[in-house]
Amino acid sequence: MDQYGPYAARISHERAEAADGIGDLLSADAWRDIAQAIELLQTSYYKIETRRSTPRPGERVEPMLRVVS
Repeated sequence: MDQYGPYAARISHERAEAADGIGDLLSADAWRDIAQAIELLQTSYYKIETRRSTPRPGERVEPMLRVVS
């Protein structure tokens, strides 16, 4: 997660598919487990918040990422 950030789970899924494609079922299962763990960690520790729930007309609300413990 440190190296690939929000793309870590997707990359792990891609590696699982690549391993599956060459018949390496053990590695494919391991990469799927890793992807699931990353997804769980990301939903547990990261939360998308907005500055204001109802923006003013013409105001662009940008999401903020913050660590939630």
